[in-house]
Amino acid sequence: MSKEAKMKKMLLIVVILGSLVSGVFGWSTEEKSHYFDYVVKDKYMTKICFEPVNIDYDWMDILHEATTKYNEAFPSYNSKINFVFNYSSESICSYRVKVFKENKPNEEYFAITKGFHSFLKKPADSITINLAHVYKLDYNERIALLMHEMGHVIGLRHTGITGSNAIPTTNDDSEPNKSIMRGGGDDDIFNNRVMIPIFTDYDKKAVMYLYRKW
Repeated sequence: MSKEAKMKKMLLIVVILGSLVSGVFGWSTEEKSHYFDYVVKDKYMTKICFEPVNIDYDWMDILHEATTKYNEAFPSYNSKINFVFNYSSESICSYRVKVFKENKPNEEYFAITKGFHSFLKKPADSITINLAHVYKLDYNERIALLMHEMGHVIGLRHTGITGSNAIPTTNDDSEPNKSIMRGGGDDDIFNNRVMIPIFTDYDKKAVMYLYRKW
């Protein structure tokens, strides 16, 4: 057997072994694990207030629903999550996240989270809703959209983003498109995906891995 043929045979063996290992242990290049950039410090998690700036009353209601979904899924007795819909700047908050609206038809996103503080371990500063596209979403999809952005506020990335910190036991290959933090969230409208305002078991595992009290 020539040297070249031996190399090809070895390469084939490596590929086969890689496939077998992937099947047995659940490892895959298409892995849908949850990822995070950083974990927010406890002192900022005490009471994160989401404050409307220029959004209308309908979006205020949606913002309130999104914060409620987090608090119900991650109760305070065992979670550091405490999200508050706050329409008064007089309230005492451990951190304030502003919620804006804008109209940018040439920008292909529903909403965007800005002002990350990975070095200081603070939440992000703001969420901006793009009115040019969100009109295509129904009420529940809009709640899911803000739930997705709130995940970014506390450091969560899209599912399947390599190069970030993987969260153990969150490989959701069975139903990857149902995660509230699924990859490509900003492209949902252009891919005709349906967004559901429900945390999957893997979403809950991811958040609790980062922000469990005990």
